[in-house]
Amino acid sequence: MPRPRANFSCLSCDGARHELPVDARFCPFTGGAVERLFDAVQVNGGTSRPRAERRRRTVEATQRARFVDKVAAPAIEDARMVKNYDPAFTSKPVSAGAALGMVGGENRMWSQHVARQAFPMLKAAGGPVPTAGSRDG
Repeated sequence: MPRPRANFSCLSCDGARHELPVDARFCPFTGGAVERLFDAVQVNGGTSRPRAERRRRTVEATQRARFVDKVAAPAIEDARMVKNYDPAFTSKPVSAGAALGMVGGENRMWSQHVARQAFPMLKAAGGPVPTAGSRDG
């Protein structure tokens, strides 16, 4: 953001007038001392009023949108769930045989392999023993 400016008279430039920042101490052309003339100060170097107003409105709109999102999010999620509801995907009771049919053969073999390895180790360690209905018990 530009700093405020004022008129200065250079003592080395035969009294030439220069518009410099308010905190200037030396002439930018000759390097000589300058004396401030208190005839005018241009402090209007910052953000213009319309630009500041636009920025303020943008911030307010962003804050308002965040608030609406926070308040409306549950209602939007509920509406999305109702819209995407499909009764075909609801859970229904499945028999053990049907559940076994849903698992691929490779995974069933892996499960049997793990059971054969784990149950003897559990029995030797005094851990939980398989039920009477299992093959390894």
